[in-house]
Amino acid sequence: GEFSTSFRGSSKNRIENIKLSASAIKGILLMPGEVKSFNEITGPRKQEFGYKEADVIINGEFTPGVGGGVCQTSTTLYNALLLADVTILERSPHSIPPSYINLGMDAAVSYGYMDLKFRNDFDYPIYIDSEISNDRLYFYIYGDKKERDYTVKVESEIVETIKPKEEIIPDKSLESGMKILLQNGKVGYKVNTYKYIIKNGIVISKELISQDYYREKNYVYKIGQGSKIGNNQ
Repeated sequence: GEFSTSFRGSSKNRIENIKLSASAIKGILLMPGEVKSFNEITGPRKQEFGYKEADVIINGEFTPGVGGGVCQTSTTLYNALLLADVTILERSPHSIPPSYINLGMDAAVSYGYMDLKFRNDFDYPIYIDSEISNDRLYFYIYGDKKERDYTVKVESEIVETIKPKEEIIPDKSLESGMKILLQNGKVGYKVNTYKYIIKNGIVISKELISQDYYREKNYVYKIGQGSKIGNNQ
């Protein structure tokens, strides 16, 4: 299996974090029955280990943090593993959808909190390779192709789109009728992702592998309820 994502437009620090985490996974050999953890392989995202500060997603917001961009590495690896039909033991979605992957196909990681764990359930070793080419990150999963007479396809579908509501905070210190935006809204999504096993061009199985909820975020406005300027009571 192989998969790639683009990091075009990313900051220099974010790209460095992607390269560093991808290089840690390059050359991993997974023996039959062996379990691997993304966090254990890549280690803590700290400056002393070469990771740099770039935007990370925390509670639905982009916030500067050491190791920003590493989730793109875990997401790209996750999709390559799915296409190679490697068993996924642990995977989490982001709180908001990242731009580099389809909804329901991301794999968020945070050291000590969220991990990507996988196991080789084949009876032969598999080898994981990574590559950076131009503005793309690639992962390749190698195994005994003669032992596998099927292909894998992964697709996600949006089952519900949730529009943000408006929350109003009255404020008597503001002139009546004045409206100030405090928080931008975000559309929410509920997404199902499926894995298809295809043999001789025919789908022989369809498995629901994840149900994700990217939570909506309401618009928040402050509305003035004070007196109009110039109106002396």
